[in-house]
Amino acid sequence: MKTAPQCTACPTKSSGIFGDLSQERLELLNQAKTTNHYSRGQNIYYEGNPPKGIFCIASGQIKVFKSGADGKETILRLAGPGDVLGYRSLLSDAEHGSTAEVIQDAMVCFIDKHFIMTLTKEDPLLAFNVMRRLGSELAQTETRLSNMINKGVRERLSELLMVLQQTRGKKVGDGVEIDVRLTRAELASMIGATSETVIRLLSDFRDEGYLALEGKRIIVKDPVGLLAEANIES
Repeated sequence: MKTAPQCTACPTKSSGIFGDLSQERLELLNQAKTTNHYSRGQNIYYEGNPPKGIFCIASGQIKVFKSGADGKETILRLAGPGDVLGYRSLLSDAEHGSTAEVIQDAMVCFIDKHFIMTLTKEDPLLAFNVMRRLGSELAQTETRLSNMINKGVRERLSELLMVLQQTRGKKVGDGVEIDVRLTRAELASMIGATSETVIRLLSDFRDEGYLALEGKRIIVKDPVGLLAEANIES
């Protein structure tokens, strides 16, 4: 089992909200946090539960989703190393509006709400970083809603694959593997489509030379062609 990283030397520090904290405050943060290891399928928090703090991902992959009345999941986002979960509910003092489930074994640091709220009040730059992260997530949500209305499923899937390649990709041979194992149903949930449609489109993209498929592994072979399919306006 991996040892929890020290906040002062965490490899995700520069990409997270704590990157601008002083060494002294990072030491305090390190003393205040607790670290837990989660296996695939475990939940970090549940929709409807009151927030008790925030969760900083040191390693692994997590999906954040809402459940409909029919039990169907709608995946809101994927989170990985450096991402922070739970702060929106904490800042608004509202119940969690979603559930966070581990999809790749994860190490997650938990920071109690009283400590993080005090730290935010004392450090304006930290508060700014949190607000900036909120603004970025809001912009992504607005873009996604716009795509749902204005783009076809083929375009939406192409764009999703491009985003995953850029944010969760690793170089393999002559392609880039999407380094997060998502089921076809999970991919469908992220673009508002059916699993059957996603399976068919992935096969089409493979036949057209954009992708290589090996079980759940998806390897992008022709990002230029896939980008053209996504029809992303510059």
